[in-house]
Amino acid sequence: YIRRLGVAGLMTMQVMMFAFAMYFGMFSGMEENFEQYFRWISLILASPVILYSAMPFLSNAINGLKAKQLNMDLPVSLAIFGAYGASSYATIMAVGEVYFESICMFTFLLLLGKYLEFRARLKASEFTANLQKLLPLTARKLDENGQERIIAAKKLQLDDRVLIKAGETIPADGIICAGSTTVDESMMTGEHLPVNKYIEHHVFAGTLNHDGVIEIRINKIGQNTLLNQIIKLQHSALATRPKLVEITDKVAQWFVACLLIFASITAIGWYQVDPEHAFWITIAVLVATCPCALSLAIPTALTCAVATLTRKGILIKQSHVLETLPQLTRVAFDKTGTLTQGRFTLDAVDLLSGSLSKKQILGLAAQLESYSEHPIATAFTEFTPTQRHLTNIKIHPGLGITGEDDTHHYAVGKSGWFNSKKSNAQATFYIDQQPVANFYYLDEIKNNAAQLIASLQQQGLTCHMLTGDASNAGQQIAKKLKLDSFKVACLPEDKQSEVQHWSS
Repeated sequence: YIRRLGVAGLMTMQVMMFAFAMYFGMFSGMEENFEQYFRWISLILASPVILYSAMPFLSNAINGLKAKQLNMDLPVSLAIFGAYGASSYATIMAVGEVYFESICMFTFLLLLGKYLEFRARLKASEFTANLQKLLPLTARKLDENGQERIIAAKKLQLDDRVLIKAGETIPADGIICAGSTTVDESMMTGEHLPVNKYIEHHVFAGTLNHDGVIEIRINKIGQNTLLNQIIKLQHSALATRPKLVEITDKVAQWFVACLLIFASITAIGWYQVDPEHAFWITIAVLVATCPCALSLAIPTALTCAVATLTRKGILIKQSHVLETLPQLTRVAFDKTGTLTQGRFTLDAVDLLSGSLSKKQILGLAAQLESYSEHPIATAFTEFTPTQRHLTNIKIHPGLGITGEDDTHHYAVGKSGWFNSKKSNAQATFYIDQQPVANFYYLDEIKNNAAQLIASLQQQGLTCHMLTGDASNAGQQIAKKLKLDSFKVACLPEDKQSEVQHWSS
């Protein structure tokens, strides 16, 4: 649209200058030769605007008719090309009035609207382009003998071993097979604190390796990487036609049909009253009632909304989400890191067995939690971990983390795990699946949480909390924030089923 818009803008300015001359000439007695000369110049200057810049409107109108659909380009094309044809006839035959400046300006304004929509979509795609720039161009591939060879990152294959040094960007999704490090995953999560990574941990393309040297085994490449999945989701959200747009198109079709009927009635009626002005009045009806804003406003608004939310870290998977938001009646929150700061400190330790001292338990728990990325794990960073050789480290979503050495099986997780007796502790330390100690944490509520809850409730929304924490901390937070309901000890599938129950 930029080239067509430039032609329309440049020629419209020239045609308007001649039009002003003719307007003033009506009052100062312009000679007929000069007026006819200005008309011919206006015809020459207006022709590129109509025959080049306005051609997409005619093409869309014809394609719509071929598909047996009445689109909004049909009345626009009738008005532009009808007025151009009539003005050209008036110029050649030296009769009547010409309106080259009006149709040029009309075309320019329509193209300007299309350009603004195009620019909004272009800005929406800038986020995708910026994400692609996060990927490195090269990677350090290791051969079977451990020799390093630099290759293009796009040539990496599944199961390739890649060496990543401190400060380098990870070229593809993979699993750490040697070394440990911290990784900046802020481009994925928005969280700028580094994430500890050890053997068997997943790392993702585009994230930044901070301070360690690691080897990874590639398990996802190309379009299957998490980064490209995010990009694909955004493209899908922008490409999917929401129901609102489909409804708008249907309304526009009926509107255009009614418009053509009324324009025909106007032409017939005015032809009986004033045949000389019947055509121009009909053209005026077509131009004035064209629903151009309807065709431009909704796609532009949806595109800008998706782009703005994506830049703020909210990924829209399907564009109908924006239409559904005004129909919300409930909002469900997680507790840790959402309503609370997510920065835990250990408040108390309740020993359930005398087999180990408090210091020994805290050391074992600190070593085990060093493999976890859960916010609760940060509560143990102030304690010195033991140096036992733990193997078979496994993270169980919604439950906790387990590991073992040559003699015992260790676990840190929710109370009541392994069919043990539940308590109001936020976490329990287990040895050989038997509870040994209960941990109690402190986690402060976020400063803006109360304000957010109050604002949502003022808008008629009910606020709820679904948390995996089985302690009484959930009840205390729900009371402080005046939530409408809360549910504790929820596994991820419990939270999903609860939301599905509400939606049904």
